[in-house]
Amino acid sequence: MKVYCIGTEGVVRGFALIGIEGAVPADPQAVETMLADVLRREDVGLVLVTERLAAAADQQITAWSLTRRQPLVLEIPDEAGPVPDRRTVLSLVKEALGLGQTDE
Repeated sequence: MKVYCIGTEGVVRGFALIGIEGAVPADPQAVETMLADVLRREDVGLVLVTERLAAAADQQITAWSLTRRQPLVLEIPDEAGPVPDRRTVLSLVKEALGLGQTDE
């Protein structure tokens, strides 16, 4: 299975150095379209999306993560670092299980 990265130019270039395919969306609306295309690919097992871009597709990522096993969608920080107080799918699942909000 392949890994695919959707992120800023710096992040995508960095992952390209280790052989991971990726793309930089032209605008926030392009994130949802790009993500939908990648999620349909049978050869992709992990999709890395930078947190700031993932915010543009929150509902799509949450719906996918809660209903499908593959590919796994993982939000990662970009060059600016983690987004403070960002609620990820992992934090929502932990809350639902009664594990409370945890530091990530």
